[in-house]
Amino acid sequence: ITRQFELNVKSDQLSPEEVEMQNEINRINSLSLSLKNPILTQQEVNNINQSNILENVNEWVETPGFAYEIIDFNNSNNRFTFKIKASKANVIKTSNLFTLSYQIKSEQTEQDLLQQEINRINNLPLHLVNNTFSQQEIDQINASNFANNLSNWNLVTSNSSKYNYEITSFDKTNNKFTFNIQVTLISNPSISQTSN
Repeated sequence: ITRQFELNVKSDQLSPEEVEMQNEINRINSLSLSLKNPILTQQEVNNINQSNILENVNEWVETPGFAYEIIDFNNSNNRFTFKIKASKANVIKTSNLFTLSYQIKSEQTEQDLLQQEINRINNLPLHLVNNTFSQQEIDQINASNFANNLSNWNLVTSNSSKYNYEITSFDKTNNKFTFNIQVTLISNPSISQTSN
């Protein structure tokens, strides 16, 4: 009795689609991806995520016909890590892990610097040039010219290259001058704070 056996031999040959995908993954793995800006503010770091990381790197180029997805995205120890999953038709492959390091910019925000300036002004001992005024002199003093009556207004305005200083909420009742000093950032006039 002769028996015939049919053996299904699985070919080691890759399909053309698999070869094309392997070539694409090899291309991706060979890229020297780096951050366009490796020195970031904390806010910029917070804004980088899985969906926009590739917009923030150098050397990334897509191959037409492939779809790409970022997977295993992580941000810790001043490093973004991720893999790139490529797919075409029903063939899907994943790249090696990319690691992109960055440094946090230690600059203070404009708001922080302005707060420091307000704190400095709040601690200044301001003095009048003269403590005695006639009623006529008092009548002529207002918010726009009051600084002329302070002996050390120049201490207030010592950072006038960065800030504008203005006397606000000016009042002169009960033999007292009361006022605030509003400090405005010259480079961004929408940012201002007021002293005690």
